[in-house]
Amino acid sequence: MKFRYRRSRRLRTAASQPWHPWPVPLAGRPKPGATGAQHPCHAPAPVHDHLHQREASHIVSFMDERVPPPRKKCKRYNTPWHAHYLTFSCLRRQPFFSGNQAPLWFLEAVEEARRLEGFLLWSFVVMPEHAHLLIRPGEDYSISRILWRIKKPLADRAIEFVKANRPAFLRRMERRSAAGRITHSFWQAGGGYDRNLWTAKEIREKIHYIHENPVRRGLVEDARKWAWSSCRAWLDGVDEPLRIDKESIPVLVE
Repeated sequence: MKFRYRRSRRLRTAASQPWHPWPVPLAGRPKPGATGAQHPCHAPAPVHDHLHQREASHIVSFMDERVPPPRKKCKRYNTPWHAHYLTFSCLRRQPFFSGNQAPLWFLEAVEEARRLEGFLLWSFVVMPEHAHLLIRPGEDYSISRILWRIKKPLADRAIEFVKANRPAFLRRMERRSAAGRITHSFWQAGGGYDRNLWTAKEIREKIHYIHENPVRRGLVEDARKWAWSSCRAWLDGVDEPLRIDKESIPVLVE
């Protein structure tokens, strides 16, 4: 049986639920003019003739910046012995990592996750509004669980701190669901970025890319000067602000 997918969806606002596409069998579609109640799968798709769908989503974001964009799906591959290059951003790319407290909490969460999950930490950098990690788990692991162990403790800690010490800042951490429910979040919704790496060349390139992030942004002239990265641990052998597992990184053979 062939299926036709209706890809239109309602304009996402705080007062309306997102419209999900339903597979509609061609043979099961109601005939024009038919009467009686319709099955939800056969309901006609709403049409917005005056707005392109992409333009409509932009308008919603300008109307209320707390309405979250559609969550991106991130496919995870828990392949044994693969390294993972991970990126995750603060809510609406706000600089929640400015200052010293939040980056310190992040690195403490990474260290605790490493202890519990047993992955190797090869490189990291904490930027004002996002963070990069390069890790290599073992044979049996879940990258989603590793991320949960890193992101949730930091988010809980930051929100609790803001509620107790800077309640006015909570508005910047608000995230409104399509149903209008307001929650507070430290992280941008979605799976972030996750790329599997398995060659020494790719791994070495990513390490260099991670360390040069603050330089490319113009935050420092020398990557060693950025306090929240593993650059000094790599170049100077100083395990600050966090120890890396440098001895386990594959050697690049020309």
